[in-house]
Amino acid sequence: MNRFHFWGSVILAALTAVLCGGTSAAQDTATAIGLNLPDKAPESSPAEQVSAIMQSMADLKSLSFELLLKSKLTRGDQIRETAINGSARLKGQDKLRLELRSGNEEVWLISDGNVQWVYMPPAKRYLKLGEVLPRAEFMCKAPGGPFEALTTWLADFLHGNLVMLNQAKEIRRLPDEPVGSEMCLVYEFIYDRFTLRALFTRQNPPVPRRLEADMSADLQDSTHGGLNLRLTASTEITGWQPNVDIADDLFSFTPPPDAREEGATKIKVGEDAPDFSLPNASGQTVRLADFKGKKSVVLDFWASWCGPCRMAMPKVNAVANALKDEPVAFYAVNLQETEDIAKRFIEKNAITLPVLYDRDGTVARNYGVEGIPFLVVIDANGKVAWIHNGYSEDLEKTLAQAVRKAIGQQEQIKK
Repeated sequence: MNRFHFWGSVILAALTAVLCGGTSAAQDTATAIGLNLPDKAPESSPAEQVSAIMQSMADLKSLSFELLLKSKLTRGDQIRETAINGSARLKGQDKLRLELRSGNEEVWLISDGNVQWVYMPPAKRYLKLGEVLPRAEFMCKAPGGPFEALTTWLADFLHGNLVMLNQAKEIRRLPDEPVGSEMCLVYEFIYDRFTLRALFTRQNPPVPRRLEADMSADLQDSTHGGLNLRLTASTEITGWQPNVDIADDLFSFTPPPDAREEGATKIKVGEDAPDFSLPNASGQTVRLADFKGKKSVVLDFWASWCGPCRMAMPKVNAVANALKDEPVAFYAVNLQETEDIAKRFIEKNAITLPVLYDRDGTVARNYGVEGIPFLVVIDANGKVAWIHNGYSEDLEKTLAQAVRKAIGQQEQIKK
């Protein structure tokens, strides 16, 4: 289905009545963007107002805009900030070119509708996706981390996916605020794990100008007790150009001759698992090679800020406890977090999985981790037996089955 669906003058007429929620507010906003309203405009909910704004862009044939993403993690007087510059080009139903840059790192997401690529120019590495994803889902492949809520929300908004409205516990219309010298309409979305504010221009039709996400409340619960963490992220959207002429060849990609394909080194079931040496919580080194011929190994790549990881880990922990007497070792591989943050998360959630620390992400890269949680079952012969990316409700069942199968195979070999 074409998510850039045509609504025409019906939506534009509806916008004049719903942009600000009340009769006088709607009249004021309509005046600001040069429209005429009757004296008494009908009331509408904030969700209906945002839905109308989404649909006002439904007839776009192409779109170009620039992005500036910023995140800030504060712990007491310690502050860690990240900034990413980017540009997005969309055309038709499925063409995309998203380029993101941060310091010396850069990643491109390119889709012509038939083939999708992820390319990292400085490293000269690329990945060709085996399965073509819907464009909204493909857009969320980067940058992830603290920006995941923003990029997912924006992708859903641009593609008319009402899930970002339906999953909100509450949507509120707030007083207008300036972004630079430009006054904007402001909406606040309350979700289970974060709060998001969306600021739209007052032009006709409105367009997104700034998104702000606050994940601090999720970090202040019992899972991070005592750390006094605050995590916020934002994205500035500029250079908004609808229906701009974009050449089709911008959405095609040919890997440079000297570029290396990530898929060539990404782990696959039946192949040797990459060896690794990682420190545990006691400072001792754990090596995959030490388990060969003795035990299967389960790796769960995770981070405490990752919502799906936090839902998956209790299920992994349950499987580990159920199989504690079997020849298998479970490890939670923490990605690039400090030991005290990981330790508090583990303790507050009564997780008994031993933790390994992939401080620079090298092991994750060697295993082809593109998103977390990422689980791998390795049999006693050092072969990859099972791979699972993301969270699923039946994870406990499928993981237990995969581990038992790996154990069963090694027992048959011993016999």
